[in-house]
Amino acid sequence: GSRKSRDRLLDIHKHVNQPVIKKQIKILNEPYQKKRGRPAYHRGMILILVIFFQSFGIHSYEMMAHVCESDRVLYRFCDGRPPRADVFRTFLRENDRSIFKKIFYGGLIRFNDYQYLNFDRIFIDSTDAIANGSINNTISKKQIEALKQVKEWGLLHNGKRSKIDEMLGKVKDLEKEYENDSDMLDLIKVIFKKPKIYTIDNFNKIPVFEKAMEDNGVDAVPISFPEARIMRSKRGRYDVAFNFQLLMIEKHIILAGYLHKDANDSDALSKIYDELKDDIAIFIDLIKKYGYYKENISE
Repeated sequence: GSRKSRDRLLDIHKHVNQPVIKKQIKILNEPYQKKRGRPAYHRGMILILVIFFQSFGIHSYEMMAHVCESDRVLYRFCDGRPPRADVFRTFLRENDRSIFKKIFYGGLIRFNDYQYLNFDRIFIDSTDAIANGSINNTISKKQIEALKQVKEWGLLHNGKRSKIDEMLGKVKDLEKEYENDSDMLDLIKVIFKKPKIYTIDNFNKIPVFEKAMEDNGVDAVPISFPEARIMRSKRGRYDVAFNFQLLMIEKHIILAGYLHKDANDSDALSKIYDELKDDIAIFIDLIKKYGYYKENISE
């Protein structure tokens, strides 16, 4: 309801008003301060909205945009200019992850000020992090070859049904032109099987796809999350996922999480040790700068 939305926004606003988080928001805003044209959304507002949606289990960028437009309280919070889905996507995908890490630690610093954290024992546990992708929505080496050919023909589309149909019609015409070229006809068959993937966005991601294939030693990768692996998850089925290692202290409080691509947990600590050590150092440094209670940390 509207009252619940309002109260949740007020709580989150108080939370992000901490000095450590305000400093990170300032860093996020810097690239937009000198840009001309329509003013960019304040990164603090987008952060509040993201935390708001995460607290209600909303992870879809399209759903975030829809609720901002349809919810009266959120619409007013956005000053009548609700962000589109691509604003949330850019915010979460294209900013330095270390900034978000410090924003997360801002909440833990408050816990520490209440003397709620105990660093005497640290645990590592693992789970699977299911990526927002389908095991059927993959791209193969042969499809990348076809994608490059579609680009050469000038027929890449934007994902809309009308543009896909337009591409298919022109490829059908080309099929007649190449009726004596068996290699090209094979490539055209590949295009017809999965026409939706021949987009401008996917063409621009070819270096990412190829690197993921080389790194993982595979011939196909998930389009949405090329770095992820198709592995058996705890749901008992194969999913597009990462192996997620959790760094926790007592009372099941998570200090950090680490994604890696190996389905096997063996030797997991050695794979994340350097990052784990750096994160603990960053957290302790932030406590020293912004926290009030510091008696439970030591060099």
